[in-house]
Amino acid sequence: MAVDEARWLNNGQPSFLAFLIEAFEVEAGEHVGLVVSGTATAALEDGRVFKLRAGELFYIPPVPHDSWVGGDEPYVSLHFLGADHYAK
Repeated sequence: MAVDEARWLNNGQPSFLAFLIEAFEVEAGEHVGLVVSGTATAALEDGRVFKLRAGELFYIPPVPHDSWVGGDEPYVSLHFLGADHYAK
């Protein structure tokens, strides 16, 4: 199992994401976009995990979530909704 997959499994225990949400006010905005290059992962508070890959459209609902880039290729995405609160 890859590290990014393992860290979001909670096996009945409080998840690391739940800790982040409480401790650091993790992102909760809604996002719609297109991945131009690279790969990223988005993990939602409810345990759902999405891989975001080049050429794919994505929707991240307005619930607490975290994301990270994976692989060696730079991650580039166009956000059609949701970038206004952190792209100032």
